[in-house]
Amino acid sequence: MFFIIPGMPKDSMCYIMGLSRMPIKIFLALSTSGRLLGTILLSTAGSSLRNHRHDTVIILAGASGVLALAAYVYDYCKNPVITDKR
Repeated sequence: MFFIIPGMPKDSMCYIMGLSRMPIKIFLALSTSGRLLGTILLSTAGSSLRNHRHDTVIILAGASGVLALAAYVYDYCKNPVITDKR
């Protein structure tokens, strides 16, 4: 999901994720698909801004925000944070 966010330090994230226990096949699949989608989004947004199609940029930003929020909610529901307040 972090690859979709413009401006994130993707190389640093790859180094950190490479130290995790994630299997290499899953890491490569997520990394490749995330980078590809992020590149397509940024290229489309840049082209739309250059051609003064601001509505397209707003739609792309809104769709990215909705997808990021949905992924966060899904992950939170799947792995809720349990706090012990004794």
